[in-house]
Amino acid sequence: MYSIRSIRRGRTPARRRSELGPYPASSTTSQVKRLQARAANTTYALDWPALLNLIVRKDWSVMRRVKSIQAGEMPSRLFHATQLFLAEDGATLVASAQKKETSGMLVWMVDYTPARYFDEKTRSASKRQFVMVANDITFQSGSFAVPEDVVFTAACELARAERLPFVYISANSGARLGLSTDVKKRFLVAFTPNNEIDYLYLKEADLKELESQKIQMDTTLVTVGDEKRYVLNGIVGGPSEYLGVENLSGSGLVAGQMSKNYSTIPTISVVSGRSVGIGAYLNRLGRRVIQTNDAPLILTGASALNRLLGKDVYSDNSQLGGRQIMVPNGVTHWSTKNDYGSARTLLRWLDYVPPVVHPLRCSPRVLTSTVEDPVDRDVTFTPEPNTPYDPRFLVTGVMERTGLFDRGSWTESLDGWAKTVVSGRASLGGIPCGVILVETRLTKKFNPADPADPTSASSFTTQAGQVWFPDSARKTADSLDDFHHERLPCFIFANWRGFSGGMRDMYDEVLKFGASIVDNLRVYTAPVFIYIPPFGELRGGAWVVVDPVINHNNVVEMYCDPSSRGGILEPSGVAEIKFRDNDVRELIRRCRPDLTTMEPKKARQEEGDLLPRFRDVAVKFADLHDTHVRMKAVGVVRDVIPWKNSRRIFYDKLTRKLAELDLANTILEAGDAASLAEAVTKVQQRYAAECPAGPAWGTADAEHLKWLEAAKKSKAFAAGSHAKKESKAPAAGGVDEIRQLLKTMKAKGGNLRDCFAELFVDEDLTEAATSALPTIHSLAASTKPGPEAVKEKHSKK
Repeated sequence: MYSIRSIRRGRTPARRRSELGPYPASSTTSQVKRLQARAANTTYALDWPALLNLIVRKDWSVMRRVKSIQAGEMPSRLFHATQLFLAEDGATLVASAQKKETSGMLVWMVDYTPARYFDEKTRSASKRQFVMVANDITFQSGSFAVPEDVVFTAACELARAERLPFVYISANSGARLGLSTDVKKRFLVAFTPNNEIDYLYLKEADLKELESQKIQMDTTLVTVGDEKRYVLNGIVGGPSEYLGVENLSGSGLVAGQMSKNYSTIPTISVVSGRSVGIGAYLNRLGRRVIQTNDAPLILTGASALNRLLGKDVYSDNSQLGGRQIMVPNGVTHWSTKNDYGSARTLLRWLDYVPPVVHPLRCSPRVLTSTVEDPVDRDVTFTPEPNTPYDPRFLVTGVMERTGLFDRGSWTESLDGWAKTVVSGRASLGGIPCGVILVETRLTKKFNPADPADPTSASSFTTQAGQVWFPDSARKTADSLDDFHHERLPCFIFANWRGFSGGMRDMYDEVLKFGASIVDNLRVYTAPVFIYIPPFGELRGGAWVVVDPVINHNNVVEMYCDPSSRGGILEPSGVAEIKFRDNDVRELIRRCRPDLTTMEPKKARQEEGDLLPRFRDVAVKFADLHDTHVRMKAVGVVRDVIPWKNSRRIFYDKLTRKLAELDLANTILEAGDAASLAEAVTKVQQRYAAECPAGPAWGTADAEHLKWLEAAKKSKAFAAGSHAKKESKAPAAGGVDEIRQLLKTMKAKGGNLRDCFAELFVDEDLTEAATSALPTIHSLAASTKPGPEAVKEKHSKK
């Protein structure tokens, strides 16, 4: 095959002659393997780095054109993947193969420069890394045996040690199943007189040959005539044969490694080909799953199930674990048409994840967008009251009307599961955030029929908007968990009327999944902003599970729009319970005093006519207790933020909270606080001490951000909440020095306060010690022994 540029008429210029001729020949082995992978509906594992490289270069091409990036400003190397091999110690990975690879598990350390990491101020871009592992479908069908498990484990340990994201490209056939090939070629069978199997055996020569190859077996010698037979009691196999249970044990090993990965570092799986058994479990254990349309996730193949059922029930593996199953049940986060789409989704998700994940700190990388969207602008999309709308418009806007987050940054996940809740990621001023929204429209949940059960039938279940059902409560909890492990700030647009508490929903564990929301919100250590949107409402148990006091790290803040509402029940329900008809009639008489002058019969009739209208008045009265006025007055929300100004206000709050937590973590790491919550409190207390006349914390975010940045640079916070000054009293002989100090102060006529002032350099410690004096005196008085006790003590002596 030749380049089309070589088909030219006339003489070709010298500068183009190098482009003539055939394409460089690729390895025949690689081409065969590519065809084998294509036959299995997947991409050859060794081609994944090239695929990712292609997408990175395309992204840079767009960014370079939009931002007018000069050639000298481009990174010297956009993408580089270093393949890693198992070292001789069998536990670590190295960049060069020290022996011939006999494993179907491939590992790369990928080093690349994302286009969105380009900094317009410095006109440069930083790099990032991640660990990528892939099954080689052309080696033993991508199955898992002990060698593959060892390589996978080493890759997991490397990613955790470097705190890098872990990417798993899945295309496999589960745990490897095998038989001892050499024994299989040599064993014989003995039958009984009834032509039944008596035993399997080996001849003496075959046994010695197998033993010379270090193939282990358990045999019993029997003699039949002049022939010695070695009856096979059990077969272990050779040293390099992995035939059964050892592979299952190895599968357990990698399952535990993947589970630990999720709890430690960001993990994601790309289902490029069929994933069976442990392969399917690894994808789920990594939680975030990108599934290509023709790549099923299954535990048992369709043919095996058909044999079990004794008839052809399932047509193929996609019927068991294709996208039509895994997307609606919440296993698959993103579904793509092909591996190119999967690779692009993978790189987009990596943009939101910090380059290196700290166990406590939240340090998201500010992203550059190809679409200009200033932070200081109004949010122009506003929902209509009492009208269902697409909640995604709160984030993205619609048409010319803008939403809260950056244009073009929204990426939804789990879009086919639990549709009454919408979850995804977006950026605010370039800062990546997790976002949870509430569907206000009516949705339908599809329940498929099971082909194995002839009596089953598919059905649809209607789900109302603004209500938490079992699946949507689970989706909310899982999204919080994912965002937390990605170290992302989170915005929750709380617009729930409560939980669905019907019999079926209670049976489907709505209570359990609602409690999971509390569990995951409690441990969150990145900023969380809960906002009741325009004309939204948060009531009953829905308020309980997202209240800021649930969090034990002091990172959750709650705000509301002036048109929002919050309460235990809706106003109509409150009025029915607390403003009964007798109270309504009393209100009517108070507003219509002329009724007392009417005839009783006419007055009752008039009162009855007014009753429906005044019931609406009772509802209005109850509604006045749910407004933003009362929510702010009683302190359940920090402030009221008008939706129009929410973008600029939340950006300031987000940057302030990130800086606040960064300083608090510095205090925590220095050992000056026992918990993150205590460290946050110390930061706020220090501000109050230094700026007593300043605005209350969290009410002037831009001013507080400046103070935080100055405090971080100051020596006072270099090692904790305040500078640790050396005490004037020497460490050695400290008690004697203090006694001498007390004698000196007493001779000078001083008091304990003067002594404390001399002893402690820090004024706060002086005040604390002085204020503790009354308590010390009272304790001493309460524990001082009386005369009888003293007398008894002396008598015992």
